[in-house]
Amino acid sequence: MSSKEAQHRAEITAHGKLIIPEDFDGPWRNVTRVDFRCVHCDAVTNKTLVRARGGMGHRECTRSLGKDYYINKIEAHGKLIADPDSDTDWKNASKVRVKCVICEESMVKVINKAGQGDGCKTCSLRKGPHYWTDQVASHGKVKVVGELDKSVENKDTIRIECLTCSKQEDRVLMNVARGYGCTSCANIDFEYLYIQLATRGYEQVLKFGVTSTPEARVNKINQRSDYEHDVLSLFHFPEKDAILAENEVKRLVESGVAGKTEMRDGHTETTHVANLQLILDIASKYGGTAVPVDF
Repeated sequence: MSSKEAQHRAEITAHGKLIIPEDFDGPWRNVTRVDFRCVHCDAVTNKTLVRARGGMGHRECTRSLGKDYYINKIEAHGKLIADPDSDTDWKNASKVRVKCVICEESMVKVINKAGQGDGCKTCSLRKGPHYWTDQVASHGKVKVVGELDKSVENKDTIRIECLTCSKQEDRVLMNVARGYGCTSCANIDFEYLYIQLATRGYEQVLKFGVTSTPEARVNKINQRSDYEHDVLSLFHFPEKDAILAENEVKRLVESGVAGKTEMRDGHTETTHVANLQLILDIASKYGGTAVPVDF
């Protein structure tokens, strides 16, 4: 079993909604349609891999799961308490009255959003300086310089210090709380430059970029794109040369040709297919060594 197949099967199984046939052997692409079997009613339902990986189940069962199922799903995240007497038909797209477990304020939420862990918007911005300091430190990359203001919010800019190189810089709190590190040290880790052919109907574009983990990066792009992606080339570089190569590509080609709506991760690093040879030449110029693509 390839790593891509293992990842797809694990992600689909984790949602507990659909069963993928054991004898299905690909192709393992987002747009591939598969006859899944529903966990709840055993019916066969045809869906694309990307929808099944995203947690979409059998439509008829989703419509008939009922009030108790959605209440348990909402309250499992520990953020909201659903009102069982809400005037709603208890479907994914319906709205339900809920109460925040922190501030106890009542509000109306879309059932699907609340079931995915969407909590009280006010409380999500009031987590306090101690919470944010601990969240930043938990990733082991940077630390907060000084003390955060009591009114700090996730979109504020704060001062951080890198635990690797001791450099200080200003970063958006939300980003470093998610695990983003020092910009200088992050660039050192980018050893690879990848080139993908992204296809959507009759449209084709090139997707390029740098990364330290090619397979994980490519899989993430594929999950957040309406295009079908195929890796054309992968280059390994010494030190920071991958960054230098990417910067020259961005300087010489028209980039951002794919829409953000269709490619929701990395659309700014896309260009016309006619620029393929130029990108290959730049990769060679900066010492890139072509490596086999085994994922």
